[in-house]
Amino acid sequence: MATVGKTVGKWQFGFNRFALSCFAGCPRAAGAPALPLTTHRPQFQEEADSVSQTLAKLSSSLDTQYSPAPGGPPGAPTELLQLEAEEKQLAVAEKTAGDLQLRSQEVAPLPQRRNPPQQSLHVDSICDWDRGEVQLLQGERYTLMDNTDPHTWLVQGPAGETKRAPAACFCIPAPDPEAVARASRLASELQALKQKLTTVQSRLKASAAEPLQPSQKAPTSSAPADPQAQKLLTRMARLEEDLGQIEKQVLTWLRAPLSRSTALEDLEGRIRSHKGMAQRLQSLGAEKAAAQQECEAFLSGQPGGPAALHLPVALSNVKNKYSDVQVLCRLYGEKAKAALGLEQQIRDADRVIRGFESTLAREAPIPAGPGALQERVSELQRHRRELLEQQACVLGLHRQLKAAECACGTLHSTFHEFCQDLPRQQRQVQALTDRYHSVGDQLDLREKMVQDAGLTYQQFKNCRDNLNSWLEHLPRNEVRPRDGPSQIAYKLQVQKSLLQEIQGREQDRATASRLSQHLQAALQDYELHAAAYRCSLEPTQAGAAPGRPRVAPLQENYPFQALS
Repeated sequence: MATVGKTVGKWQFGFNRFALSCFAGCPRAAGAPALPLTTHRPQFQEEADSVSQTLAKLSSSLDTQYSPAPGGPPGAPTELLQLEAEEKQLAVAEKTAGDLQLRSQEVAPLPQRRNPPQQSLHVDSICDWDRGEVQLLQGERYTLMDNTDPHTWLVQGPAGETKRAPAACFCIPAPDPEAVARASRLASELQALKQKLTTVQSRLKASAAEPLQPSQKAPTSSAPADPQAQKLLTRMARLEEDLGQIEKQVLTWLRAPLSRSTALEDLEGRIRSHKGMAQRLQSLGAEKAAAQQECEAFLSGQPGGPAALHLPVALSNVKNKYSDVQVLCRLYGEKAKAALGLEQQIRDADRVIRGFESTLAREAPIPAGPGALQERVSELQRHRRELLEQQACVLGLHRQLKAAECACGTLHSTFHEFCQDLPRQQRQVQALTDRYHSVGDQLDLREKMVQDAGLTYQQFKNCRDNLNSWLEHLPRNEVRPRDGPSQIAYKLQVQKSLLQEIQGREQDRATASRLSQHLQAALQDYELHAAAYRCSLEPTQAGAAPGRPRVAPLQENYPFQALS
């Protein structure tokens, strides 16, 4: 294991990323207890941000849209209908907040990895580690003493012994106090908002049930009620109600986040429903145009009566409502189309990158055969060319994200609506981009390591061949019975010279042995880097890695013992 210790410094190249992601990805040793899977912190924060924004928007809506204007009319039934949509959004937020409270107990406290421990802090070993004087077993619990060095931590074992080991070998068990506190705050905000909604709902119901005050009643007119005006007024009210239903449905699609597990299918279903809603809106537009023409013709005769007095206002409201809903429906369609393209590109890019990650994770050890190192270099270079051919996939990701951001920006500037899925999509695009570059870096690193090992192997091979050639041509100065004294003396002198030559060759033998050890260390270093990368992947990305036998020392393959 001394060779493994020499490679620790190189292995630490990926500790920062490794420490964040290998909690669920490290292979478990046989018989070791399974480690609990922790909720991903970015995903928890993303959903908490989404719930917080939803609650803030609903609170602002309750404060502004449902506040009675001084001297205005009492609450209308349409406001109660719109309030039902707000109540449904609150129910969705309540369900998500409850789920966040449960999952907050599983969030790993990653910030504590960077902060010095203020009190006794337990850490768990997530992998086996053996560096001669320091051994760790997966599943053991220690007390963190010092984490000043981001790569190496000082921990104390159950028996009081202290160990200094790689920080990537430890995880701080859940929960994260910040995540628990945030989930509790969201629950408190939710309860306060539910109380506010109940208060507004009660006030609107009471306001709608109250009779009109004398100051709010329409002026009496001696003119009899006009049936045509009343009919047109009813028609305008029905059109406004139908448009309100479409607006409510579109806003529900816009404000409700996509399903986390089936985002693409959920979005495709919404787009199909949106097409039907757009057709319905188009038919309402034709009906609105006919009603508008009829109203304008009726009003041109300057009719009297309370219904006729309210008809211009009702017509203006319907025209404004239709214009707003039409723009909202169009902008949502553009946003949904852009989001669909982005989700499809995310799925395709994930599939492509996952294929490269799986190939690297399943890579077998370098065999001890002639030409194996050069074959591995050629294989890595081929993977590198294939990766470059897929660069358009990552560029397409950013183009689709730009289109989605543009569509969401238009919605926000026009209707002050926030796209709930945009932060998640931005993080997914960034994560996929990082994974793509990580694959490229891994291919470059492995290719360089194999090429360096190839140079060492070539030096070793030259030294070995020279020694073998020298051994094969050693003179055989055997003394024969018929040899005379002079011949025996000559052969003895030759043997003395040969002994000196053998002693001179001792340095060549030591060089060959040293090169063999360096080659073995390089191959073991390559395997450690491959294991670290495989451990940094999610279990679904890495797949089932093949068995990885120990690389046999090259000393066992070549008979240096004959030189000793």
